[in-house]
This record gives sequence, structure tokens and C-alpha cells, in this order.
Amino acid sequence: MAASAPGEPPAGAPSANAHSVRGTEDRPPGRGGARGRANENGENTGTESTDHKHTGLENTGRENTASRSTPGKSKGFPREARLRGRSLAGHIFKTGRYHGLGQLQAKTLPRPGGGGSRFLISIRKSVGNAPLRNRIKRVVREAIRLNRERLLGSHDICLFMTRRPGLPVRLGTVEPEILHLFARLSAAGKNARDDG
Repeated sequence: MAASAPGEPPAGAPSANAHSVRGTEDRPPGRGGARGRANENGENTGTESTDHKHTGLENTGRENTASRSTPGKSKGFPREARLRGRSLAGHIFKTGRYHGLGQLQAKTLPRPGGGGSRFLISIRKSVGNAPLRNRIKRVVREAIRLNRERLLGSHDICLFMTRRPGLPVRLGTVEPEILHLFARLSAAGKNARDDG
């Protein structure tokens, strides 16, 4: 048996490069990790991500989000349809016409010069906590969004709720109240035009 030279591994023992290559090939890719790719000489040429499945899911999610169709503007609730300004809201509450609708109440004024109707939704703290008040606002806003085109003329409308409702506030209970208000305002505007 030949003696090995100093600093060299014993005869028959696997070399460090061979062990490195075999270890790299036999090691299963880790979840979400990266592994080295070795060339014929056992040199590491860099890392390669093995998390192809995760990367594909991320790309698919971004593509699906980007490809979603946006709703039409005709049914939207644009910024110009929102009544803004404390002084203007105070003026409407002070001088506007009152409408009792059920769960909701309203104060309205004709909007001079046209330009479309504007809406303000006010829910007092006595109605409930912040999540409840925000949910009521979303329901009322959705009822307006779905039926805004039915309102004839231009009006400034403040919709408000001052007491906790006896029944759950849902679109099915709020939408009839909004439709009733729109029909009343449209009829009043039509009569005013006929008298003029």
C-alpha cells in the first residue's frame, strides 16, 4: 500500500471537490431557499432560486390585479358628488328642507347653477361606535351610487342619522329610503319647472 504524501488525503478517499459536487447534487432543494450550481470542476457558479412555485404565485397575483376591469364612471361616486365644507353643510342644515325617511333623515336645498347633486353623510356618535358608523356610511353611499342617475335636477343633500337604528342597517332597508327621497326631489323639481 503506497504511502500518501504529506497534505494529501489517503488513497481511495473521496476528494473535497468530488464530495462538494455530490453533496450539492444529492441535497434536496430547500423550501424557499437557494442552492449552488457546480460545474465539471466542482466550482460553484452561483446560486439559483428553487422557489419557483412561490415566485409564480406572486407573478400571477400581480397580473390578475392589473387585468381587472375598472367599473364604469356612470355608476361611480366621484369626488364632485361629495358635499364638502363645514360652512356649506351648516347652511344646508340650517335652511334646508327636512325629509323624514325612516332610519335616515335628510336636509336638502336646490343647487343653483346646476352641476349635479352633491351628498353629505353624517352619522352621530350616539348611533354607535366607529366601526358601526363607518359601515352605515358605506351602505348609504352604496345606495346613492346605485341610484344617483334617477335623481333629476341638482341638489345639495345632507343625509344623517341621530339615533341608533332599531333594525340592522342593510342595503335592502336603506335603498328604499334613498329612492323615496330621490322621487320626492325629482317630482318637486319637475313641478317647479312646469309652474315656471
